Amino acid sequence: MVSITPSTALRPFRKGDQFDLPVPGIQYYPEHPLIKQLNEACTHEELGNIQALVARWQQGRPASPPRGPPHYPMGTLEPTLFHAIRSDRADVVNYLLDEGVKFSGLSLAEAVTSQASPAMWQVFLDHGLDINAPLEDAGTSPLGYILLREDLIRWFLERGADPNAESSFGLTPFLRAVGHAPLSTVALLHAAGGSVAIAVPFVCSPWPPNLTVSDPSQSELNSDERLAVLRYLLDAGANPDAPKWAHNSRGYGSDFDWGSALNTALTNGSHRLAEELLRHGARTDVPTMNIASRGETALEIAQKYAPNMVPFIMECGMARVVGEVYP
Repeated sequence: MVSITPSTALRPFRKGDQFDLPVPGIQYYPEHPLIKQLNEACTHEELGNIQALVARWQQGRPASPPRGPPHYPMGTLEPTLFHAIRSDRADVVNYLLDEGVKFSGLSLAEAVTSQASPAMWQVFLDHGLDINAPLEDAGTSPLGYILLREDLIRWFLERGADPNAESSFGLTPFLRAVGHAPLSTVALLHAAGGSVAIAVPFVCSPWPPNLTVSDPSQSELNSDERLAVLRYLLDAGANPDAPKWAHNSRGYGSDFDWGSALNTALTNGSHRLAEELLRHGARTDVPTMNIASRGETALEIAQKYAPNMVPFIMECGMARVVGEVYP
């Protein structure tokens, strides 16, 4: 499962940690007996028992643990909200939000990492979640984080999730999918409107580090899957030479952009992807422009990272000169 932030098992319980909290400065009491009792109740007790515990706390004079500030008295119970999300208790989350506990990026991160059910996501939608808003600047909307669950993808699409919803850094759920989701998921999102125009470079980007590639069988599966995705995109009319970030002003000229999908595939050792691109007429003269390489073309990159590819690249480069496409 793709994660987007550290788990709320650690946050926001660290001293001074105010990362993405709905209201900064709220005091938490994770070791207080009532909070522990509420958190435990989230795993197996009826909603009525949880409501009774919260009501008793609200009526306490003084409340123990103390309530939050006057503008947000329910803030003290945010840790319980996180536990309820982790336990996939949509009924409890709905109740806490109705009572005035606020949800934030931390809540959504917990829903992603906990593989929350559609019922949980429906609660968030009912309480104002924008289904196409990115969860972080360099990330995507929620759709881009549930790509290994086609049932949930279909649920999101039926409720208006946009495969092309773009974050401020230019990433979309569809572009994220072509980089690590199965072909069936890529096809599903493409059928829902996912744009292939600039997708090819994202297939050739490194496999996300939090997904296992140490197992040789898993690595080979990834290689086969990415090759199938690349062929699917090229057959659908994707441009093999599309610049990776030219569609986005903040991503354009990225320090990690290798100039073309072919350059990226060669750099990452993805020889099968590089061969497929060359067979589809990918340019061999696109220069790099990043912190690791400036002005190198496919031939020069291959000489450093994939020397066995050099003869094929030279052949394809010559074919392009005379207007042929390598068979």
